[in-house]
Amino acid sequence: MSATLYVEPDTHASRQAAAWRTSDPEGAAIMDRIAAQPQAIWLTEKMDVEGIVDETPAAGGPQKLCVFVVYAVSKRDGPAYSAGGCPDAIAYLSLVARIARGMHRRRSMVILEPDAICHVDFLSAEELDERLRLLAAAVDILAAAGALVYIDAGDSDWVSVGTVAARLQRAGVGRAMGFAVNVAH
Repeated sequence: MSATLYVEPDTHASRQAAAWRTSDPEGAAIMDRIAAQPQAIWLTEKMDVEGIVDETPAAGGPQKLCVFVVYAVSKRDGPAYSAGGCPDAIAYLSLVARIARGMHRRRSMVILEPDAICHVDFLSAEELDERLRLLAAAVDILAAAGALVYIDAGDSDWVSVGTVAARLQRAGVGRAMGFAVNVAH
């Protein structure tokens, strides 16, 4: 079964195009081209993830493949700009289970946790172990729900390839479809 990527109809670009339609038709046309491109839908701990995932593929139809980015792992981004995430492992696995339930075994693509493999200098060895176990569990839960799962490996020049490869292995990349790079940038 072939599929095309789902295009969200209500994006910042589509709203800006509508706002400029009469005052700046040239700018609106540019925004329309941007709005016509598929974008991943980011899911965080602050959202109704099950509802969002449940509704999005249905809106796109059976021939549309939705791409979701899960961005909610505990201690996400440490003390940096995007700090946050689920408060603990139980909350994270519960969130991932809600995402999986929303899929209803429909085909979706999920990119797991941008920067979670590379941005770990603030974690203790035990916290890093837990993070990688959580990612591996998320791979299994989401793949069982029918998702094509990719683990984000960070930026190409952030951490050595050997270190990234070892962390990806511990995070379950062998049970995932593969890995993605440069998702957050």
